[in-house]
Amino acid sequence: MMLRIWAIVGMLALAPAAWSQLEIQVTRGIDNPTAIAIAPFAWDAVGAAPVD
Repeated sequence: MMLRIWAIVGMLALAPAAWSQLEIQVTRGIDNPTAIAIAPFAWDAVGAAPVD
């Protein structure tokens, strides 16, 4: 029982480290690139999201 409690405490202590931000760094180009689309995951403002 104590092992289970310590395991839960350990997981809760390490949980904030799981939050991270994805950063993609493009350093080179290629001759035949593949197009990708990036969509916003959330929009908190009033009205529709702006279109670039």
